Order: sequence, then C-alpha cells, then structure tokens
Amino acid sequence: MAMRRFDASSHRDSVESTQTSGHCPVWAAERRCEYIEGGGTKLRVQNADRQVIAALTAALPFIRPMIAASIEAIDTSAYPNEEEHFFGHRSPDAAKTDYQTLLKKIDTKTIPIEYEDRCKPQKAGYVYQGMPSDIHLCPTILDMAPEVLAGWIIHEMSHLYCQTDDHAYIDIGTLSNKKAQDNASSYQGFADTILYLQLSSKDRRTYQVNVTTSAGHEVNVRVENATAEEAELIASQIVAVNEHCQQYKDIRHKDAEEFSDVFFRTCGDINVKLMGTLHSGYDCDMKDDGSFSVSIPWLRKCAPGPVDPYLSLAGNSMYEAVVRGN
Repeated sequence: MAMRRFDASSHRDSVESTQTSGHCPVWAAERRCEYIEGGGTKLRVQNADRQVIAALTAALPFIRPMIAASIEAIDTSAYPNEEEHFFGHRSPDAAKTDYQTLLKKIDTKTIPIEYEDRCKPQKAGYVYQGMPSDIHLCPTILDMAPEVLAGWIIHEMSHLYCQTDDHAYIDIGTLSNKKAQDNASSYQGFADTILYLQLSSKDRRTYQVNVTTSAGHEVNVRVENATAEEAELIASQIVAVNEHCQQYKDIRHKDAEEFSDVFFRTCGDINVKLMGTLHSGYDCDMKDDGSFSVSIPWLRKCAPGPVDPYLSLAGNSMYEAVVRGN
C-alpha cells in the first residue's frame, strides 16, 4: 500500500511503501536490534551499531521530561510568549492534548526506532502515516547533542501518534493558528524552548569570538546569552554565509550582493543575542543597527550543520534575515 511519508528537515512529502515488524530482525554482525530504557522512556532500536545506540541512550533522559515540562508550561501559562510563538494566538489546548498523547505513548509503549544508513542530505528522520511504522532516523542524528536528538524524536513521535504535518521548520511564528498547532516542529520547538529556559542562567554569558574569512577580513562576533558551543556555531555560520554570498556577488546575484555588502560594512563588530523566542515570528531577525536576534532552540536544532548556508537552516535563515533588513 502506498503511504505518505513525513520527513524531518525536508520540505517535501513523498509517497512510498514499507513494511515494519514488531520484532527485531536479524542484521549483519555489526548491526543489532536492542531494547534500551532511560528517563522513563523505552525504545526498540533496529539496525543499530554501537554509535547509534550510544547517541540514543544519551538522548533518552530528555525525552519524557521535555514532554512533561511542555504540558506543565501550557497548564500554568508560565511562558505565554513561547506558547503564542509556537502555537498561535488561540489557546493551545490542541497542543496540550497532543503532548498528553505523546506522554501516554511513552508511559505505555516501547517506541519503535529504525536507523537508516542512506538518507537525503540534512534529513534527520521520517515516519510513514496510515500504517504501522517505525520512527526512521538518519546519520545526521549522530552529530546532535543529546537534548537536540530528543527534540527530533518528539518531532517524529508527533507525526506518528498525532498525525501532525510539516508546515514549517523555521520561522514557525509566522504560521496561522491552525497550522501552528498541526506542525511537528512546533511541538519540537516548544519542548526545546522550555528546556533551555529552565537551564541555569549561569551557563549563559557573553562571548567575543574573533574569526578571519578566507579573503583575510577580520570579523569580531559578540554573542550574548550563549554557551561557548553556541557562540562558536554563530561565528562559523556568519563567516560561511558571508563567503558564500561573496561568490554569488561575482555573478551579480542581487540578494546575495546586498547580503555580502552588509557583512563587509559591519565587519569588525557583529552583534548577536540569543533568545528563547523572537516576537517577530522569525527564528532569526536583524535589527536596523545590523545586530541579530536568534532563537536558541532553533540554533541548537541546526547544530552542527554544514557551512553552506543554502544547505543549512542556520545559514539560510541568517541570509533571509539580512535580505529582509535591506
């Protein structure tokens, strides 16, 4: 039977067929099926090697707490700006119901995971709706921090158990109320946001990162409210986007030319502030003074990402932010 497949990190749905089993199949010697458990979550993982099992084991302690914290946050209205950003202006009752569905599945089921060696570039995972399906995860997950991988699993669980769609991966705050509450990345993003807002403030501070482009331009990037890892990621993305657009400038690509010029005008002092969510509805925005505001959960979801801005969520959204500002 042909079924609709929902892909993470891809803006297209494809129609394919598959078969799944409730039992572990026999794989090659280096691959195995394992049942792993932690943090109140149980997974059955197929076609997994040691690296895959290690990544999923590290993510396990975050999955259930992130879902439970999201339900509590909606119940108490503790984060109204974040609720509005991810689920629209109306009461997020539908979102709460879906989180409760996910929590029930966590508490009563073993979540089926299957690792896939071959996926399209930048794909994190996918599920098949309308039939029994595993959550298929891709090699991209091996580069993710444990809490980021937990967020992607919540994303795919919402597809599998709540029949959510993929209306947007970035700039979720620009969706209509109806689409926001039917968007898998909204559930992922809200859960990520609550997690990061609950982190101790002492873990975040202002970093000054000095980088040099291949053309020899010195770029000083000041990143507020960041971890050291996030500051380095922001700096590397800024340099990558600048260099990529400078190449396009040579063939008179208008938007890229404007983008590159902005960076060369502001070289020496680029300011970025990381926030829980942005009131503009975008995940990355640029102010009149050339400084950036960046959504923390979105940035973490993109990490580590390739340096090519047209292949990475981080670089592409920075590019769009600058073009909007011009």
